[in-house]
Amino acid sequence: RRRRKKVGPAHRWCPTLADLLPDSAMLSLARCSRLTTAAGSPALMMMRRAPASTSGKWVGLTNDQDFFNKNKEKQRPMSPHLTIYRFPMPAVMSISFRATGAGLTLGISAAALTAAFGGHEFAYYLSAIQALELSSATLLASKFVVALPFTYHTVNGMRHLLWDTASSLTLDAVRTSGIIVLTLSALAALGVASL
Repeated sequence: RRRRKKVGPAHRWCPTLADLLPDSAMLSLARCSRLTTAAGSPALMMMRRAPASTSGKWVGLTNDQDFFNKNKEKQRPMSPHLTIYRFPMPAVMSISFRATGAGLTLGISAAALTAAFGGHEFAYYLSAIQALELSSATLLASKFVVALPFTYHTVNGMRHLLWDTASSLTLDAVRTSGIIVLTLSALAALGVASL
């Protein structure tokens, strides 16, 4: 008879077939079902057993313990999370590039559907905005807010095209091009809004 492979004490224990049946039954079951390892020893005999000290109880964090209360009692710090992590400028610009792309897609689609199925022509919506009698500063700010996603996404897209040529990819070049993108986007949006 081959020796059973010794396994270190388990951190967690849950009852398995190997724990419920005696060794002789497990050996017979393994031989009958031909569950053997490459070395030829019965596979089920190599299952982990609970350490004798646990006497059938779970070790460590179990389902009846609350993870957050246990960490609070032990005064363990939380893992780094979005609320404490300071994003670098390239990461913020990357996220906003994707967000403006998604927003522009939804906005343009909504405008197209409104134009197609809204029941009114463009002049109707334009006269409705003019009827609000907004001040020139409010109108300029509103047009700037609408134009900025377009200009930012366009200028940042040009930066991505530059990166596709595998140039300007050092950290300093990425930061510098980010500042250039933000400046050009704001100036272009201001120019569009003043029309």
